[in-house]
Parts: sequence; C-alpha cells; structure tokens
Amino acid sequence: MAHHHHYRDTEVSIARDHKSIPPQRPFRAPTASSTCLRAGLPACCDRRMLLLALMLATATTPDDASWRVPIAHAGGVLISMRVAASLAWPRDYDPTRFSNEAHNLNLAFTRPPDFRPGLGLLRSDGDPVAINTLGHGAFGSEIYLRARQCGHDALPALALTAIVSTSWEYLVEGPYKRPSAIDLVWTPLIGGLVFGEARFRLYRATNSRVFHVLLDPFGSLERHAGAGC
Repeated sequence: MAHHHHYRDTEVSIARDHKSIPPQRPFRAPTASSTCLRAGLPACCDRRMLLLALMLATATTPDDASWRVPIAHAGGVLISMRVAASLAWPRDYDPTRFSNEAHNLNLAFTRPPDFRPGLGLLRSDGDPVAINTLGHGAFGSEIYLRARQCGHDALPALALTAIVSTSWEYLVEGPYKRPSAIDLVWTPLIGGLVFGEARFRLYRATNSRVFHVLLDPFGSLERHAGAGC
C-alpha cells in the first residue's frame, strides 16, 4: 500500500508540474514584412520592394547613362511637392506640430498603408481621384522619364520611381498622413511604366523642339542649363 500511495503522489506531482508549464506558441517562420518591421522599415516592405531595390543596385548601366541627374531631379521634385502641399493645405502640412508628426510617423512605420476599399479603389486613401490618378501619375512619369532620358532601361527606371514614391509616402508625407496603398502602386506602375514610358517614346519619335519641350518641360530646362541628359 505504501508503494501504491507513493506512485499516486508521484503522478499527482507530475500532473501538477505539467499544468504549471506555460503552453508553447507554435513556431511560425518569419515573413518578409515581419522582418522589415523588426528592422524598423516600413510596413509595406516586402519581397516586391526588395526586388525593386535589388534591380536598381544590380542593373547594368550603359556607358552613357547617369544616376546623378535623375536622383538630383527626384530630390527637386520631392521638395517642390512638399512646398506645394504646404501652400495648398497649410493646416494639414504644418511642420511645427512635432508631437503629431512623431505619432504619424510611428503609425506609418508600424501599420500597413492606408487602404479603404469601401471608398472605391481610386479613392481608397481618402484623397480625390484627380490627385491619386493625375497627380501621382504625373509624379511617377516625371521620375521615370528622367531616368530614361539619362540612358537607363525601363526596369531600373521603374525601380527608381518606386523607391522615390516610397520615400515620399513614408519620409516626406509620412509625418502628416498615413502612406497610401493606391499611391504606392499607381505612382510607379501607372505613372512611371505607363505614362512615363509613353512620354519617353513620343519624345524619341519626333525631332520637334516644341514637342520636346511640351513632353519634357523640366528636363528641357535642365538640359538647357547644362545637365547633360
């Protein structure tokens, strides 16, 4: 009987110890998005954005191609857009609201981009359709066209457009509003690859200086000032 009680006490002790062990969480392989979040990168960071950056970094650059001019041009476009936003919406883009800016940046880098399909695809970020389609279309085509005019192929130009668009959404506009999912897609793909490539091909298809200025006004000014491409 003593042995019997000893075995029962042992079983009760084992069962009690087993209950005290917290349940283990099932192992989940880290995703690209979770890895980027832990690294402090935007929530939209995934294989597609990493692929675009890799394309830009490893692209074969023609001998007469230049990155200096497209990058400088992109910087000027971003600054101009930021100034225009302050002039058009001074209250929404007030740079002195530091606490709000810090809060918005935290949301931008920890949550997915703004996408509200109930508003309609082209208004899914709450902005007017004209801004999302024409405004961001012009933005993307301008960055893309500048890279193409400076000798780069379509894929590196697309990669640069995507990187500049992401920089605008997260770094320039991020302190004031959440990044827009539709803008992150529309700007490089429709604005860049569609509108920008169309402008580039039309430019190459004619020798008219007037037509060149109409198709690429900022590039024409920069070339006149000695930009070289």
